[in-house]
Amino acid sequence: MNLEARKKKFVTLLQELLTSKCDGVQARLAERIQIGTSTISRWLSGQVDPINVETLIFSRIAMLKGCSTQELAKSLDFIKAERDSQKKFQILLKQMLSDKTQEQLGELIGVSQIAISNWLNPEKNIDPAKIPAGTMFAIADQLGWTFDNLLAYLGFQVETKIPQKFLIKYQLELSELSLAERQELLAWLLNSMNIKINNPDSIKEIISTSSDRKVCIILEFEDLAIASNYANNLGIHFQIKAENITIATPRSLPDSLSIFDVLLFDLNNQQSPCIPLIDSLQFDGDVVAFVDRSLPEDIQDRLKQKVSEVIVKPVPWSELKRQAYFE
Repeated sequence: MNLEARKKKFVTLLQELLTSKCDGVQARLAERIQIGTSTISRWLSGQVDPINVETLIFSRIAMLKGCSTQELAKSLDFIKAERDSQKKFQILLKQMLSDKTQEQLGELIGVSQIAISNWLNPEKNIDPAKIPAGTMFAIADQLGWTFDNLLAYLGFQVETKIPQKFLIKYQLELSELSLAERQELLAWLLNSMNIKINNPDSIKEIISTSSDRKVCIILEFEDLAIASNYANNLGIHFQIKAENITIATPRSLPDSLSIFDVLLFDLNNQQSPCIPLIDSLQFDGDVVAFVDRSLPEDIQDRLKQKVSEVIVKPVPWSELKRQAYFE
């Protein structure tokens, strides 16, 4: 599918959602996927390639359509589905190898160095779905993830007692509830499950676990897999709400950064376009730079003068819970 065909297919999709979900009202569609009305008008006129739509907005479109982001990306011919999970799997492996050798990683997850090498080889067609469950569980453990979160990240279908189509419907409806309504619903769920809470303040603590902090993740270039990895970890470890996470690049920054509490930069080499951006940045909140281990120490030292913290990847997500900028 060429560029123009993909744009036309995206317009057709938006028109279907406009008619079936929003009674033909553009402002209502814009509100459902949380973008401006001028933006939705531009999209409907065929002026945008859907491959450049921000990850979280793309996920809202998929939810509104009633499908997974994987299915929507495949229908719009982003990348082949069978290669998508392999690419995501390789990204995770590279992160895990940033501070250890292939032999060391193999020992930790119970495989040989040759297996690690094969998994990383772009010429080989590796299907992560066929890797033994015990190995995948060990990988999730090394990442500080749950097994289910790893499977979800890789795009595997995880069976639940509630059909997926109903979960998508409920998720969409929940996103429209106010904070007070969500608190009331949570209190009802806790009561219906007969959870015994001795301390009355405990329920308040459970209700308030979701963070209202707004985070902008700035990547060197657009990459759905990397963006999803960061967004998933922010949700899993810090309960950052999906609607409060924005994905950007140095070329596609929001008009104003003042709405954000934290900026997270992902840097992989000394030619990163994020470095000059950080040098010139005027921002009152916290700035955190996640850098590759290969980044020269003099550049890391220079960054430390500009940002709240420089963290060498792989990111120790569970340890960052103690940092003030995520509280």
